[in-house]
Parts: sequence; C-alpha cells; structure tokens
Amino acid sequence: MKNSKNKFFIIGISILLVWVFIEAYLYMIAVEAQKNYTDNLLKDAQEHYEEIENIRSLPAEIGTFYVKEGDTFKKVDSKLLVQTLLKQYQNNDFYYTVTPKLSKKPTYRLESEKKRLYYVYKDIAIDMDASFYVEKIQSVWIKFFAVSFLFTVFTFVLLFLIRFLQKKSSSYEKLSNTLELKVRQQTKLLEKEHAKKEIYLETLFEKSPNIIIITTGNSITRANEAFFKFFKEYASLEEFKREHECICDFFCASCHGDTINSTKMQWVEEVLSEEEPIIKICYLEQEYYFSVYAKKIYEENKMHMMVTLNDITEIYNIRHKFEDLSMQDALTSIYNRRYFNVVFPQELNRAKRTHESFCFAIMDVDNFKLYNDNYGHDAGDEALQKITAKITELTQRANEFFFRLGGEEFGFVCSAYTKEEAFSHLQNICKEVQNLKIEHLYNEKYGVLTISIGVCYLSDARKGEVKHIYKSADNALYKVKESGRNKVVLFSVP
Repeated sequence: MKNSKNKFFIIGISILLVWVFIEAYLYMIAVEAQKNYTDNLLKDAQEHYEEIENIRSLPAEIGTFYVKEGDTFKKVDSKLLVQTLLKQYQNNDFYYTVTPKLSKKPTYRLESEKKRLYYVYKDIAIDMDASFYVEKIQSVWIKFFAVSFLFTVFTFVLLFLIRFLQKKSSSYEKLSNTLELKVRQQTKLLEKEHAKKEIYLETLFEKSPNIIIITTGNSITRANEAFFKFFKEYASLEEFKREHECICDFFCASCHGDTINSTKMQWVEEVLSEEEPIIKICYLEQEYYFSVYAKKIYEENKMHMMVTLNDITEIYNIRHKFEDLSMQDALTSIYNRRYFNVVFPQELNRAKRTHESFCFAIMDVDNFKLYNDNYGHDAGDEALQKITAKITELTQRANEFFFRLGGEEFGFVCSAYTKEEAFSHLQNICKEVQNLKIEHLYNEKYGVLTISIGVCYLSDARKGEVKHIYKSADNALYKVKESGRNKVVLFSVP
C-alpha cells in the first residue's frame, strides 16, 4: 500500500512540473510575439520619422525652385513647398509636431486603450494609429490565457483523477489482500479435497471390474488390475509391452462385421467416431467381445485416451444368436424376407459407391401348388429344402446372397458380374435344380421339379433403384412363365 501511495505521489508531482514547464513555455511564446509586434510598430514609426526628415531637408537640397506659368517661369518659395508636402503627409491617423526638446534616443509610449503610439526622436514627436498591432498583441494574450486556462483545468482534473484512482487503488489493494488470503485458505482446502479425490479415483481405476487403460493409441502408458487379470500371462505393463506395443494386436474381425478391427492410432479414432463401438479380442484360443468407451485426457501435458473395455461376450453371443434366428427362414435355414429387405438396398448402395454391376433374380418353383396338392405339404417342404440346399451350394461367393421371399419364391442378389457371367450362372442353377430329379408328374413337359428365373441386370448400379429393379425382375419372371417355364429371362439396363 505504501508503494502505491508513493507511486501516485510521484505521478502527481511529475504532472505539476510538466504543467509549470508548459505554462512557462507558453508565456515565453506570448512575450516573444508581443515583442515582435512592438518592434514592427516602432519600425513603422521610424520609417515615418525618416520620411518627415527627408521632406524637411528638401529646401537645402533643391535650392531655388521655379514653376512655369504660360510663357514665364515663376519663382516658388521652397519652405512653402515643404509645408504643403508635410500637410498632405498628415492625415487623421497620423500627426507629428516639432518640439524644442531634443531626444537623442527614440522614446515611445503605447496606449492600448486609445490604440495610439506616441513616438519622439530628436525634435520630432509622432502620434500614429497602432490599432493593427495592439489588436494583434491583445489576440496573443487572449490565446495565451485561453490555452493556459484549458491546460490548467485539464491538469487539475488529471490530478483529481489520480487522487481518485489512488483512493480506489488503496481500497482495491485492501480487497485484493483480503481475497488473496481467502484464496490461499480455499486453495489449501481444495488441495486436501483434491488429494482425497485422487485417492478415490485411483481406487476406482484400479479396482474397477472393467479393463481400463491409458493409451496414446500406439502405446499403453497405464493399465488397471482388471487388465492383468484378463491378460494373465503378464505380471506388469513392462512385461506386456515387451511383446505387444498396443492392445490392438489382439483385435480380430467378427463374422457379423460389427466390430472395430483397425490397428494402432486408427482404432482409437474409430472408437471416438462410432456410436456403440465394439471390439473382438482373441486371446488364448478364446473369443471375447467388449463394448468400448474412450475419453480424451491430459497426462504430463500430453493428450492421451482413457479407454474402458466392458466384457459383453455373453450378451453379444446371445444377441447375435437371436439375430441369426430372426434373419433365417425356419424351414430352409437360408436368409428370410426380413433380411432381404436389409441386404438388397445395402448391396445396391455398395455397388453404386464402387461403380460395379448389380444383378437381382427372382426364382419361382414351377407349378408348386400342384405339387403340394398331389404329393402333400410334407413332401413340398422336403422338396423346398433340397432345392435351397442345392442353390446354396451353388451361391457361396462373398458377393452372392440367397433368400426365401415367401412360399416357393426365392431371391438372389449378386454384384461385380458381367452380363454373360450372371446369365450363365443363373442358367446353371436352373439346370442343377432340374438335375435333382424330384418327381413332379403334374409339371407338364418336364415331369420333375423345375424353377423359373426372372432377372434384372445393371451394368452400372448407379442407374437403378430398389423398386424399379424388383419390378423389372418380376416382369422378367412373368415372361418366363408365359414362355414355358424352366428357363432364365434377363432384363438388362446398359
């Protein structure tokens, strides 16, 4: 506080010294201006004196002076000429007289109220108008006093402001000291609380039943007890890191395609971007599934990730078991209509993204109602199982999907085939079903069970939409039925 008072005192003294200096400087400027105007006025008076002297000395210089009047010259008195000139020289603003007093040096008196200058030199006294110079001098001093007044007001306002700030500063300083004391006290309390929370969080970290690791993405920096209970071959993190830099070394792909299988830094970024990220860990010939939660934290002034792995192996397996059941046809064990509704648009969109061809076929067992009516429904079910088993055997590629759409109607989706490859493949399926030789005496012309196939083929998947493709394949199937069955009709979109 003492330092603060001294500081404001020094600032105040400095401002007063500056004020004195500037006032003195302004006064010197005003005095100098007054002197210049006065000198100019005296210079004018001296010039008048010299002109009067010149006129008075004319008789001695010119001697006899004549003026021509007609044909004769008339002598003129030179003294009379001088008097005439001097009279013309004088006017209302300027007078002079000849005085018996001799002044060896010029003397003057400037009367500001009358705005007149009285100038005496030798035997001549001059009374002349000084309005211009008096007004100029008065203007200088008016400006000086105006500027001086404004600057003085400004200076004292500034001093008042400094005094006000000094008082405020003192009160703020007192408040600051009080707050600083309270902050110190609060900080000590917070440090104690923080220490308690750190112990609590450390206990939560270590004793959590879930695996918790701190990682940069490429390398693990910390792991809790649950981590070592799971990876029981390793007693410490150093031992683990001798063989594995990252936990992602144990990641493996799920057959359902819903787990993260990236490596190193990519897997953490994928966890952060996914809504419900899941990883599959293969360890000691066992498969485990974990839901993953990642959060950005800072340790040692560096950004890390705290990753929590919750074991959901049992729940995951049960869920997918039911999902498999929900997308399988109960009779034939192939994909059902529900799964078809998911895969069809999904595969079409994938083919569009990769600019591949796309093929969809509807397969229908010929005269199957007559088969059920004459051979019985059990025989019909058995026949469908044999047909689907054969077609499943023939459609094992990764880009092929076979569905039961309902009753004796089936769907087939594939991509990346040429038109000729797709047609040949479907013709072979048609032939192989006939070669099963499942008796059907009511299927005229053939005597065995056969299938008809209507196909919609797109050389560029981007040219088609789900509804249009399905309708085109259905129209192609109708043409097969009209033209004798047991064949393939293909509708192509170039």
